[in-house]
Amino acid sequence: MTVQAIKECRPSNIQEAFSKLEELAFSKQEIIFRGHSSSKFRLTSTFSRYLAKNNWRVWSGKIVDDLVADFIARSRSNEPTAWLPADIKNRRAAMEFARHYGVPSPLIDFTFSPYVAIFFAYDGAQFGSVCNKDDDCVVIYALNTHVLGASWVHRKFSNTECKKNEKYEEYRKFIGAEYDIFDESCPSGILKLIYSPASWNKRMQSQMGSFLYDSIDHNQYNSCESKERRVLEDFIQEMEVNSCERECGDQPIITKLFMKISWSEEVFWRLELMGVTGAHLLGWDGAARDTWNRPIRQTGRNLRARITGHAWDLDFLRDKSDS
Repeated sequence: MTVQAIKECRPSNIQEAFSKLEELAFSKQEIIFRGHSSSKFRLTSTFSRYLAKNNWRVWSGKIVDDLVADFIARSRSNEPTAWLPADIKNRRAAMEFARHYGVPSPLIDFTFSPYVAIFFAYDGAQFGSVCNKDDDCVVIYALNTHVLGASWVHRKFSNTECKKNEKYEEYRKFIGAEYDIFDESCPSGILKLIYSPASWNKRMQSQMGSFLYDSIDHNQYNSCESKERRVLEDFIQEMEVNSCERECGDQPIITKLFMKISWSEEVFWRLELMGVTGAHLLGWDGAARDTWNRPIRQTGRNLRARITGHAWDLDFLRDKSDS
């Protein structure tokens, strides 16, 4: 039986959606999650989008280094006392630091928490110009890291003869934290799971973050005559699914779960009760997002419709006549 590399799941209600994501998160498999605020967005890195924007068709690690160096130089020249990680001369640390501020990077950020992925999928989605209909959806990507690693190795060696231990070693390079691939450059042509962020990366630590490093030139795998630029999602879609562990069974590489934007109010209620808020995940910027995302409900305490966002010493800011 052929297993689909990417399987779509369209739950009929919010309870079913949360149950499915929790089933994946609590399984014996290593699943990481990512939220997209529109079903039109595809899985790709910001660096791939940057190359497409500049009509650059060849992947280059030197460009990654140049972008990171440019960002750090501009930051320090503008604010010489600005904080930098102690290990900023480490290429991985510098790239992770720059990614944190939005510099194009081959690092795609994921999280081990489906709830964090749901937050970022819904964050501002109901106000976006792309998603403005009741039947529009956000998307949660659930990526099975073991199946991706095994399938990636299978594809890499599909046209060559190699020993079983060579394939296993390549799989370990994909999955293992002990392999530092950034000593001399940002290597091209590979996929690599970066299991955890640096200790100083407070946001990614709060978000239970993880990275997928994608430096593959996906256009070289274009099997058709289409000139449309290919992305990581296309590459995974065409993979032959392989499993390295019995527990994985006939699991897809990615489960794409579609959730309706019209569920956003209840979604934020649930997340807030779990403590998954913008303030917790992003600090001050996130607190502002929480204010944007909060629903206005006429309740017994008017705008006090949410659990957080209330403090006794700020009562003077509220109209007590509406209490």
